[in-house]
Amino acid sequence: MNAVRKTSVPLCLAILLASGGCSKSDESSDRAPLVTAAPDIAAKRPAIETQAGGIPTSYTPYFRDEQLVRISEQRTLANGLSALGDYHYHGARLLRYEGTAFEDADPLTLEFSLQGVLTRAHKGTGQAPESEISQARTRAQLLRSHALAQRATKGHGEGVMK
Repeated sequence: MNAVRKTSVPLCLAILLASGGCSKSDESSDRAPLVTAAPDIAAKRPAIETQAGGIPTSYTPYFRDEQLVRISEQRTLANGLSALGDYHYHGARLLRYEGTAFEDADPLTLEFSLQGVLTRAHKGTGQAPESEISQARTRAQLLRSHALAQRATKGHGEGVMK
């Protein structure tokens, strides 16, 4: 009985922390909480290689209850260096991008409401330009479409990316 209790308490604590705990949030009702895949599932999933938008890319899609919730990518820049980015989704809607900017190596953070309204746009220490916002939205849609097509053709019924 004690062994069950000892293992179930950390599991319950992990679930509570992953769900955002019990505290109330000050966020407005049009913003959805970010949903990410469980770390143990993410670590075992292989990356998908592609030429997304003509850019060599390796990405890992994360699904929860058959819905794509996040894509982590590593793209190769023209100078041979790598850039990282995480895209968070709610259904077909991009909610957040966080990673390397598209025009240089500055950090870029973008957040959107459930209605698609930009609520935060930071690049480096300043405001993100419209060109970076547009590139993030376009790339998010491209990667999402590719991930869903891959899941439909290769992962259907196999449980590969669950």
